[in-house]
Amino acid sequence: MTSTMTLDTFRIGIVGQNESYSNQLYANGNQQLPVFINIQKQVFQNNQWVAVNLSSSEAASLRVVQYSSSTSPALPPGWSMDTSRNQYDQGLRGSATRSLALPDAEDGDGEDTAPESRSAEMRGSWQVFYLYLRAGTTVTPVTDYQFMAYVRLDDGTVYTTHSTVNSKPYESKITVSPQRPYVIRVDEMLDREGKPKRDDAYTSEYSKGCYVDVDVYYWPLPSSLRVMSQEFSNMGWWSNKLAYPYDKTDDGLRIGAALKDGVTSLTLGDIGSMPSGVSGTTNVPIVNGAGLLRALRYSCTCCSKSNSYDMLMNWSVTDNLGCVSKFVLKANSEDKGNTLNLLNA
Repeated sequence: MTSTMTLDTFRIGIVGQNESYSNQLYANGNQQLPVFINIQKQVFQNNQWVAVNLSSSEAASLRVVQYSSSTSPALPPGWSMDTSRNQYDQGLRGSATRSLALPDAEDGDGEDTAPESRSAEMRGSWQVFYLYLRAGTTVTPVTDYQFMAYVRLDDGTVYTTHSTVNSKPYESKITVSPQRPYVIRVDEMLDREGKPKRDDAYTSEYSKGCYVDVDVYYWPLPSSLRVMSQEFSNMGWWSNKLAYPYDKTDDGLRIGAALKDGVTSLTLGDIGSMPSGVSGTTNVPIVNGAGLLRALRYSCTCCSKSNSYDMLMNWSVTDNLGCVSKFVLKANSEDKGNTLNLLNA
């Protein structure tokens, strides 16, 4: 018995309404564009062609590469391919097509939705694999890049979706025009008066004429964006809940701090530097939500410390579309740190 293998179907497309073109990707190195590959392998057994699934090694060889006639193609510089979906949403900011869920890919039965990994699904008589493209920050935005699919069968034969093998042509490609990443500006997160939302979260006269006061600041991200991760640098101090740009003692004690992502509760003890007679377990009410940047100003009118600092703290925020915005959190020099200033970096 002889056995010969070939591909009956081999096609690449973009998951979504337009299978051949997309500009729904930011060149930020984080966001993904889902791509599907329809493929049907056949082997000649007992005088007939039989459809079979790809072997594990063949499935592992599937990848998206730059459109060319090369039999050893690669991705263009700055591009990456993933075999599973990451945590970032797809689509563009403010786009009507932006969604947490993946849109549908065209298939044999009209009911295909891209899963979170490259695992194959059967659609009619072919398999569907899903891969995910990312464009790094070095990729030239608003430029068309063309891609094709690549696979190596177990007999060593290489197929691309721009090739002819054993007189059978395979031709399909996708074009992707990545967009320039946006940067959130501070003025997008202010109210109509140009100010952040500020809550007088806690005030107490712990001794006659002496007060502890905590104001919590909120900057809501625009366009339903959410914070995915935050990074801080040039801090004066830090804890598991807070990152501190300043601790000033020139007019009582005033402390500024940013709340880290994932913090859902806060006490005076979490802030620190409490006077005697004030319980560290005292709750400081805060609003939680992934769409908020949060910071606080702590004031103790009759407190003092031997050491202090006053830094310009860098605050980097990655949102749910993978774009990175950078800010500086600092004391307001006009009132000796009684209020906070958030600036564009």
